[in-house]
Amino acid sequence: MYRKNCVANALSIPLNNDLFPTIGMQTADEMIDANFGQKPFLFDMRSELKMAEKATMDNINAIELPAEKVLWMNSLVSNWMAHEGYSRALDALNRATGVELEENFHNN
Repeated sequence: MYRKNCVANALSIPLNNDLFPTIGMQTADEMIDANFGQKPFLFDMRSELKMAEKATMDNINAIELPAEKVLWMNSLVSNWMAHEGYSRALDALNRATGVELEENFHNN
């Protein structure tokens, strides 16, 4: 997201390419004050990241899968956990979802 003076969406054109910071000077005696992290930023990036993470999780949680997809997904994840050796996480997942490992998986 492009920001100008800590204001989001100050530029309302589509940004399809990477932007690199540049500064244009008009006269020989002009000076700039740049902050590359040596002092606190005016922009609160942590709260922006938290809001973005929350929006992402809200979008994920809003997706409703059909029951057969939920069973398939839970079974897939539990089988992967068993294969990779995450037994404690697998037990917790199986208790939470009621998924049992397929019998043929135990026998291999």
